[in-house]
Amino acid sequence: MLDTLDRVIRIVSLAVVGIGVISLLVGSIGILTMMWISVNERTSEIGLVRAIGATSGQVLLLFLTEAALISTLGGILGVTAGLGVAQLLHLYVPALPVHTPMVYVALALIVSLGVGLASGLMRHAARRRLTRSSRSRRNENHRSSPGLITRLPHSGAGPLRPPAGRQSRFRGYGSQAQSA
Repeated sequence: MLDTLDRVIRIVSLAVVGIGVISLLVGSIGILTMMWISVNERTSEIGLVRAIGATSGQVLLLFLTEAALISTLGGILGVTAGLGVAQLLHLYVPALPVHTPMVYVALALIVSLGVGLASGLMRHAARRRLTRSSRSRRNENHRSSPGLITRLPHSGAGPLRPPAGRQSRFRGYGSQAQSA
């Protein structure tokens, strides 16, 4: 009987761990989305901060701090809700031993902080990858564009002039400029 109860508790514990992992994954995707939107909405603020002398590392630190605070606040709310449910369960079923070790509370807060930092770094890495790929695409298009004029035919002696005998539409060139 005791072995069966132990097996059931182990299965329930594994299910709770699975639900926790899924919750962390959903939370990290939510933080990643919020950071993406935040950066896109605050481009003028980022430009202003960069204009007054902040480096890109300092801007990254600002957004990582924001992601860490959001995730840690979510972790604090989650731990508070969990402890509150445990206390309510203990009030309604006093014979049930409900105890949450503080090590688990600290571990939950550390994991939530880590998820926030990882989400912020994933957002930064995705942005760098997109910037790098768009830059290389732009360079490829620049090199392979057949209609792009890179050098004008010019003898190198003086300013460009229209061919001899032709009137120019532009003031200062053509026969009027040559006679002056």
